[in-house]
Amino acid sequence: MITTLRTHVIICAALFVALIGIAIAGNVLQRMGVISPPTGSGRYVAMGLYFTLFLAFGLSAIPVIVKLVVGVQVQAGNSDVAAVAAAVRHQNTIIWALWGLILAGTAIAVPAAITGGMFGDAPVRAINRAMAGPNLGVLAAKPGMTLAELVAQSTMKVDTTYAATGMSGGKQGPFDYTIPGTTLTFPGARYYFITTSSDDPARIEVVNVGVSKEKMPPGAIDSAAAALRARLAADGWLAGHEASDTSELATRHWLKDSIVLTIDRKRMDDAVTGEDAATAGEWILTIDLWPAKRFPYFERYVFEAPRRP
Repeated sequence: MITTLRTHVIICAALFVALIGIAIAGNVLQRMGVISPPTGSGRYVAMGLYFTLFLAFGLSAIPVIVKLVVGVQVQAGNSDVAAVAAAVRHQNTIIWALWGLILAGTAIAVPAAITGGMFGDAPVRAINRAMAGPNLGVLAAKPGMTLAELVAQSTMKVDTTYAATGMSGGKQGPFDYTIPGTTLTFPGARYYFITTSSDDPARIEVVNVGVSKEKMPPGAIDSAAAALRARLAADGWLAGHEASDTSELATRHWLKDSIVLTIDRKRMDDAVTGEDAATAGEWILTIDLWPAKRFPYFERYVFEAPRRP
């Protein structure tokens, strides 16, 4: 290891100048229009390199601090003090120990910062996808299907043993949900819950599915719901609104082949006092499918070809 305080000071100062200088130069060049802020994967590479530079500066400051403190004690005439004498003999050991603690803390803090969103949403989504596990297959289910048809048309394992009290799944990994007889498939669905008819326990009555691949803020959920409405319209579903309210454009209820599909959202985190409802929370998009004759207050709704906003 380099032993002179002067050399360590030069290294630390050079890293500090680079740390500050790169930030200033980048801002100036962006304002001049010479360069643009990095986007996509380039943004994360730039953030990683800058964080590495910051970490290097922090590590370079350790030898400076240790050698400066020890040197001051020696200059003050305390070299005969046992603690000072031990520090003089074991300067390198002290430096390596502090470096180890910093690196160990970094190894714990960086993953926590990534999952906490410090580096944006993309790394969080990548981690969530990696942790979600392998795709479980396809679930094909809609009201009116028999349990035998459900099992035959699905490639994922569906346990119908306790169908009378409700069937659920998807916690072991993502799956693709498809509505038989339509063009609608939702890759990467999160969970499902299926209930059977009280009149015919061997036949599906209601299907509830969390169809979002990832948790999203309210604005993104609104966009996902709008995209789903466009898909429903393209697939021939009729948009529903209460007969007394003909102004409803962002409709939740859709009808096709005597099945009502309802679009909804589900919050995945806890509310915080004083939060902004327009931007707060992590949400997923959910859908419910009902037989029209069992849909609550079906008679109140009018279903017609979707109107353009």
